[in-house]
Amino acid sequence: MKILYITQYFPPEIGAGAARAFNISNCLSGLEHKVRIISEIPNYPDGKIAKKYRNRILYNEKFKGINVLRTYACASNRDTFLKKMLFYLSFMISSCVGALCCKKPDLIIATSPPLLVALTGYFISRVKKTKLLLDIRDIWPDSAVAVGALRHRTILYFISKKLERFLYNRANLITSSVYGLCERIRKSTKTPVFHLPNTVLLTDFKPGYHGDRIKQKYGLNGKFIVLYSGNHGLAQGLEFILQSALLLKRFEDILFLFVGEGVKKVYLEEQKRGLGLNNVIFLGKKTHKEMPDIINISNVCLVPLKKNELFLNALPSKILEYMALQKPIILSVKGEAEKFLKDADAGISIEPEDSEKLSEAILKLYRNPELCRLFGKNGYRYIKNFYSHQNQFTSCKELLKSL
Repeated sequence: MKILYITQYFPPEIGAGAARAFNISNCLSGLEHKVRIISEIPNYPDGKIAKKYRNRILYNEKFKGINVLRTYACASNRDTFLKKMLFYLSFMISSCVGALCCKKPDLIIATSPPLLVALTGYFISRVKKTKLLLDIRDIWPDSAVAVGALRHRTILYFISKKLERFLYNRANLITSSVYGLCERIRKSTKTPVFHLPNTVLLTDFKPGYHGDRIKQKYGLNGKFIVLYSGNHGLAQGLEFILQSALLLKRFEDILFLFVGEGVKKVYLEEQKRGLGLNNVIFLGKKTHKEMPDIINISNVCLVPLKKNELFLNALPSKILEYMALQKPIILSVKGEAEKFLKDADAGISIEPEDSEKLSEAILKLYRNPELCRLFGKNGYRYIKNFYSHQNQFTSCKELLKSL
């Protein structure tokens, strides 16, 4: 089968969207289907374009054996509404042009958010007269409202909701990574919905220690490292972690390490300086290849989201990577993610945005290395049994049968 996969984010870009797109396309290729990716010229999350991609509108390449057509996006730090819209609209237009230049596929997969990528998929599926699969990673525009990026009951929200329902009803099949999201989507469309969970490639995330260089470079030797890695965005509510760092400032060997970029990073760095936190380090963006070593040097990993009903159906993909590397987790997300962590017995769950509870959980693990090891082993076993790449091969086979 010839599959055209349209996704705004794809490696070497980092983040959940890029990782999911790569894992699914890699599985489909492994099942001997011909997969072609259409994705933006890499710039996410910091809005900077690497030298080899500069001044390119279209760029063909292979990424780990997968054919990728990179198309233009108006790269920026996306710190205003106008910049965000230019970013999304520019890729929608360029990806349409790129897709029209491709041969007719048997199946089009389009992933959202952003919702405009799903619109591209719909348009191309009608032009090429082929089936459309929508992969929904998050409910949009409701998720934008939940983090304050979009106001409820505005014209843009109304149009977005109409577009969301329109696209759901025009797809041949919808997939989502979380059971709760599948149920929400089923309530708004008659289109079949298939649960396709996130997985982790265990060969890329091997537990062990190879971080001497990193520890020496940043003065981390002898530290109990509390790691947050990923998007420094609106949904994560990372301010409460800095408040926890303030509460634990007297413990000189406990250090908070932030890795990644996002629209809130500058604000968080200002907060750090304002609070005088010498127990907090921001490393900035790191590549997918560098992340296993950084996670391996940590003692505990944080998975936070803001306190909002919409996130009851969230399951952040970074939790899988942390568990694959046998790291204990402190989760501040209610709902499906909390149940997941409890089933795996891989860490401690606390209330979202509660700096005191976070401090207590960190101290509990800080004082009990054996509990850290137990949580780590439990998490690895759970991922290996239920969320490895091999599990996704099985899911993809079932997915294609249902089409």
